[in-house]
Amino acid sequence: MVDTRVLVIGLDGATFDLIRPWKERLPALHRLLRRGVSGELGSTVIPISSAAWTSFATGRNPGKHGIFDFSHPGQAYDHILHSSRDRKCEAIWNILSRYGKKVCIINVPATYPPEEVNGFMVSGFPTPEETGDFTYPPSLLKELKSEVKNFRLQFTVPCAPGNEDAFFEEQCVLTDNVTEATLYLMNKVDWDLLVAVYKSPDDVGHLFWKYIDEEHPLYDAGQAKKFGDRIFRIYKKVDRAIATLLREIGENTVVMVMSDHGFGPVHYGVYLNNWLLDTGIMRLKTDGLTRIKYQMFAHGINLNKGRALARALRLTSFAYRGAYKKNSMVVKIVKKMFLSLSDVDWSKTKAYSFGNMGQIYVNLKGRENRGMVTPGEEYDNLVRYMIGKLKELKDPKTEKVIFDKIFAKDDIYSGPCLKEAPDIVFFESEMKYACKRLFEFGENKLIAEHPLYSGDHKPKGIFIATGDCIKEGTTIENANIVDMAPTILHTLGLPISSGMDGRVLKEIFKEDSDLSKAEIVYHKENEKLRVEARIRFLKALMRT
Repeated sequence: MVDTRVLVIGLDGATFDLIRPWKERLPALHRLLRRGVSGELGSTVIPISSAAWTSFATGRNPGKHGIFDFSHPGQAYDHILHSSRDRKCEAIWNILSRYGKKVCIINVPATYPPEEVNGFMVSGFPTPEETGDFTYPPSLLKELKSEVKNFRLQFTVPCAPGNEDAFFEEQCVLTDNVTEATLYLMNKVDWDLLVAVYKSPDDVGHLFWKYIDEEHPLYDAGQAKKFGDRIFRIYKKVDRAIATLLREIGENTVVMVMSDHGFGPVHYGVYLNNWLLDTGIMRLKTDGLTRIKYQMFAHGINLNKGRALARALRLTSFAYRGAYKKNSMVVKIVKKMFLSLSDVDWSKTKAYSFGNMGQIYVNLKGRENRGMVTPGEEYDNLVRYMIGKLKELKDPKTEKVIFDKIFAKDDIYSGPCLKEAPDIVFFESEMKYACKRLFEFGENKLIAEHPLYSGDHKPKGIFIATGDCIKEGTTIENANIVDMAPTILHTLGLPISSGMDGRVLKEIFKEDSDLSKAEIVYHKENEKLRVEARIRFLKALMRT
């Protein structure tokens, strides 16, 4: 078998809903689509970048790798940022390094701090670049700064209305920096796997979607004339970057272009903790400060108003960066000024909404520090009750049922980290209604205009593959992000880890190719466990 190497180009948040209509204007992507295999790539449930990219890297569902979101509540009911050290299993770069394969990993989300690998790693969002410790080896940072002018990969301009021009210009710079860093590493070492992620399609989509969508409630024709080309321009820049990278790869390289999730419009924010308060499942403290903050909240003086004031005073850059810092002064100030989870009476609260998509956590004894719900029958009854009530939850203005996809955690996750998972995961099929981090008590209504974005994540990402051994002009179906790691391992001639939920996408290979004929090798001693795990994962997919 001829030695093959793999180049993975990640386009965070890319969607075929834009790529296919624009393909004639995106020549590199058009060429890949025409010459290779393509199809939608299912994301994690729910489609959050940290969970999805970790599933890409491990071939496992979040119940096995332990990353369900960018942060977790821990025992303190606070946003504790996940790091790469929280991942509970090997990533493909660890496996390849053990086999002596060379890897270059660039800007993959949820990889901070970088790991020791046989090659190079530059960690991705949310990396605190000011610490200067986001490359492996550490000396690589000095090299990159000498090779790439003003080298950095993380944005500093907030993704917020009023910042459109500055935000977009920074995204263009960061996109170029990813390309230049990738080219430098690509030519520095004889690599076997190179993964480079462009985050700009996701970031630009969040802010600019309303300018390309005439049906969006925030669409403004005048503003659309000014900003309506920004998403296309970032796709065009990424397309040129792809063309540049492809010119450097040489022979015997399988190219995979993929996204961690899709993208599309979001219209409304849903403030689920208000619902939990109304039902009595959540209770607030009765001290004087909480009473004052609640009265302010009830009269419309809330976090969203504070966010708008921060934008007016040009403090959003400070606020946004601070929100992702450990022991953040910004978060402490916000909690002092506005109603938050710090005002909840945990001794009387059974559940709370938390996380980037509003997942519900039961205040469980033995898991949460002040848990009050007993595992077993009480827990099961509460989860069943809340799921039933969520199915009835309607938009007060339209009487439309909001969430039609509602799951208990063991419906969609499996593995040793299941106990850490959110207890109820829910979303609306079109995902135009969204719960979000920092929505804890952002409004005193159940539903309001989304205060942050006009575009957001969707469940279906993209997958494109080309190479001498890859079929041409073919569409595949039912590919999932957990399939990426086993497919990459098989392409590189390595056995598949038995705990992986994903499968090798063998249908992408030409029938007469060595990779099509080659046996898919698993760790035989755990074959029964592997099959059982795969069956559980498929059943979870069928439920969603």
